[in-house]
Amino acid sequence: MPFSLKDKQVISTEISNTLGAVIGIAIIFGLYLTSLYSFTLFHSLAEVFSIVVACCIFIVAWNTRHIINNSYLLFLGIAYLFVGTVDFIHTLAYKGMGVFLGFCANLPTQLWIVARYMESLSLLIAPLFFKKRLNVYVAFIVYTLITSSLFFSIFYLKIFPDCFIEGKGLTYFKIISEYIISSILIVSIAFLYRFRDRFEKNIFYLVVASIVVTIGSELAFTFYISVYGLSNLIGHIFKIISFYLLYRAILQTGLVDPYSLLLKELKEEEMLLKEAQRIAHIGHWVLDIKSGKPRWSEEIFRIFGLDPKDGEPPLDEHKKIIHPDDWDKFIMTVEKSIKDGSPFEMEFRILLPDKSVRWMSSRGSVKKDKKGDVVTLFGTAQDITERKTAEEIIINERKRFETLVEHAPFGLIMINSEGIPLYVNPKFTELFGYDLKDIPDGRTFLKHAYPDKGYREQVVAAWKEDLQDSRIGQKRPRTFKLTTKNGTERIVNFIPVQLATGEHIISCEDITEQKSLEEHLQSMSITDELTGLYNRRGFITLAEQQLKIADRTKKGILLFFIDMDKMKQINDVLGHRAGDMALKETASLLKEVFRESDIIARIGGDEFAVLALDATVATRDVLVRRLDNILYRYNKKYGRSYELSLSVGIAYYDPSEPLSLDELMSIADTMMYEEKRKKA
Repeated sequence: MPFSLKDKQVISTEISNTLGAVIGIAIIFGLYLTSLYSFTLFHSLAEVFSIVVACCIFIVAWNTRHIINNSYLLFLGIAYLFVGTVDFIHTLAYKGMGVFLGFCANLPTQLWIVARYMESLSLLIAPLFFKKRLNVYVAFIVYTLITSSLFFSIFYLKIFPDCFIEGKGLTYFKIISEYIISSILIVSIAFLYRFRDRFEKNIFYLVVASIVVTIGSELAFTFYISVYGLSNLIGHIFKIISFYLLYRAILQTGLVDPYSLLLKELKEEEMLLKEAQRIAHIGHWVLDIKSGKPRWSEEIFRIFGLDPKDGEPPLDEHKKIIHPDDWDKFIMTVEKSIKDGSPFEMEFRILLPDKSVRWMSSRGSVKKDKKGDVVTLFGTAQDITERKTAEEIIINERKRFETLVEHAPFGLIMINSEGIPLYVNPKFTELFGYDLKDIPDGRTFLKHAYPDKGYREQVVAAWKEDLQDSRIGQKRPRTFKLTTKNGTERIVNFIPVQLATGEHIISCEDITEQKSLEEHLQSMSITDELTGLYNRRGFITLAEQQLKIADRTKKGILLFFIDMDKMKQINDVLGHRAGDMALKETASLLKEVFRESDIIARIGGDEFAVLALDATVATRDVLVRRLDNILYRYNKKYGRSYELSLSVGIAYYDPSEPLSLDELMSIADTMMYEEKRKKA
C-alpha cells in the first residue's frame, strides 16, 4: 500500500526525533567519559556548548528582527548574548584553566551565580515583551551596564559575596541564591503560561521543559563540595539538556519550520487577510507576463463562482468570464498597463456560471526587471455589485426628483441654514422673475422682495419665530405680499419645510387672483349655510373666472358633478336631521379628497360640484380612487345608521377646445345620471 505525503512526513519526523535522541544520549555519554579523563575538559566542552547556543539564539533573533514581529524572541536573544558572555568568562576562570592568576575556585562560582541570575530574571521579564515593543538600543545599554558593573564588583572591587571557600565548599549565599534562582524560574513558567497562545503547542512545551531542567541543574549545584564533584557533573549535564531543549524550541524549530515560531504571527495575519477579503468581497491576483499564467487568491475564485480545484483559467479564457460589452475595455486596459508600465484602475462586469451579472472594480500595478521590462502584473478585484445597484437607484431617484422639481406647477426655493438660496426652480423664476444671480444671499432677496422696510421687518420676525419652533418635516404655511423683479406686487402662499440636513425647501404659490376673487365674493351671498361650501352662485362665479384663467395659462380643469344616492330614503326613514348630517359628511368627505385651492360647492339639495384646477386627464383617475377610498372609510365608521353613496360625472375642460361652463356642467351631469342608471 503506497504511503501518502503526510505519512512520509510523519515517518521522517519520527526518524529524525529518534536519531536526535540517540545522538544526544551518545554526546552526554561521551561527555561523561571525558569527565573521567579530565573534568576540566568536560567542563569546558559543556560550557562551550551552552555559549554557542546562547550566541546562536542572539544571531537568529537579531537577524530576523526585520521580518518577524516578536519582541519576546529578540529580548531573549540579547539577554542570552550577555549570559553567554558571562559563561565564557566563567569557563576561562574555572579551576585548572590557568587564565586568571591569583583567583581561587570562588571566582568561577561567583560568575556562575551572576550568569544564572541574569538568565532566570531574563526568562521572567521576557513575556512582558509580548505586549510591549522592545527598544533594542536601550536593552543593549542596560545589559552592558549591568554586566560591566558585576565584573567590576568581582574582579576589581572584590565586593561580590563569596560563593565557594576552599576546604569548606559552597557558602550560604551560593546555596540560597540557587534556591532563589529556582524560585524565579518557577514564577517565569507560571508567567509564561499566561502567554501560551503566542506559541505553537510543541514549542511552548519545549521552552517550559528547558526551564524545568534548568531548575534541576540549579538544585544540583547546591550540593557539591568540590568543583570536580558529582553534583557539579550532574548540574552541567542538566544545563546541556536545558540548552539543547531551548535549541530545539528556538533555533531548530525557528529555522526548519519558521511557521512554528518565527512566522506564527504572519500566519495569523494571513488568516485575518483572507477573512477581511471575504468580508469585503475583494481578492488579489498576479499575472506572469512571460508565461501568461495568472494566480488567484481564494476570494477571486469565490467571486467568479469557480472551483479553486480546477485552477486559474488562462488569460485568453477570461473572455468567457468578462461581459462581452466590457471585454475590449478590459483587455485594452491590461495591455496598456503592460506596455506603459503604469498602474491601472477600471470597472467591468463579469458573467457567472449561472449567467448572472456582477460588477467588479479592479486596481493593479506592475513589476519590472532590471532592464525596465514589465515581468509581472498584479492587483486586486472587488465585487461592487451592491454599490453599483445602490448608485443606479440613487441616480434614477435623482432624475425623478429633478423632473418633478423642474416641472412642478408651483415655485420652489431651497435655502441653507444661513439663509443663502441654493436653488430655485423654473416656476419660481416664471412667477417672480428672480433667479439665483438676482438673489445671491438672503439679505438681498428680502430687500428685493420686500422693499418696504417696516413690512420687511415683520416678515423677518415671522420667519425667525417659525425657525425657532420648527421641527424636521413640519409644514409652516405663511402668506405674504411679495414684490416681483418687474415691480408688481403679488400675494404668495409660502409653505417651508425643514430638511434633516438643516436646509429649508419652500414651495411658493401665487394666490393673488384667488385672494382678489375671494375678497370680491365676500360681499356676495355665495356660501351654503349647512355645509359651509360655496353655493350655486359662488360656484358659478368662481368657475367662470377659473375658466378664463385656464384659457390664459393653458392648464386643464376637471369638473366633478356629484349626486347623493338614497337621500330621499335617509330623510323618509331616519328624518331630516339625519339627512342634514349626511350632507355635512359628504361636504367633509369632499374637502378631504380635493385640495384647498379647488372649488367645492353644494349647488342643489343633494347635488355637489367640484372644480379641480391645474388638472390633467390622468389626474381624474387619481381623484376617483381617492374619493372611493375615503367614501369607504366613512362608511366603515362605527355607529352609523346610514350609508353614503355617490354618483359622479366628470368632464374635462381643455383650453385648446374651450367650452362654456353650462356646456361643461351639462356633460358632467349626463355622465353622472348614466352612472346612477347603472347602479339602479
